[in-house]
Amino acid sequence: MPHRIHLGGPWEYFWRTFDEGNSPQGVGTKTIEEYPQRGRANMEATWEQLFEDQPGEAVFRRAFHWPTPAEPPHEVWLLFEGIGGQGTVQLNDVILGNFDGANEQRRFLVTDQLILRNQITVRMTCEPGHRTSHGGGLFGPVILEIRDDE
Repeated sequence: MPHRIHLGGPWEYFWRTFDEGNSPQGVGTKTIEEYPQRGRANMEATWEQLFEDQPGEAVFRRAFHWPTPAEPPHEVWLLFEGIGGQGTVQLNDVILGNFDGANEQRRFLVTDQLILRNQITVRMTCEPGHRTSHGGGLFGPVILEIRDDE
């Protein structure tokens, strides 16, 4: 049976709306310092809970240490059990993959990317037409799952 570590929080977030001259063009090109609004939140949280119904772009970050039973022959997976919007998932500045709102769940094998201190970064945009039936944001658990490789 896999060992599961829930990465509930706190997560840092950085956010900007698409109004006042901002637009979805150039998404993902801003540095953290260019986001006018920031805060901390425990996940699971929908886009609507954090930012109301305003379209925009957000960056979510969460640090964690090396998971303790993750010595070989184990595999470590990063699971997003509820993610809505469009964007990318990174671990330690390496892009793991994209999501587009069509699939509410994503999983990534991260065994080889883990270091002593790790950081997950999720960059996303969320507009009313790109939300899932559950809304947008990180509305489901984010989990590290450690599995026996044998």
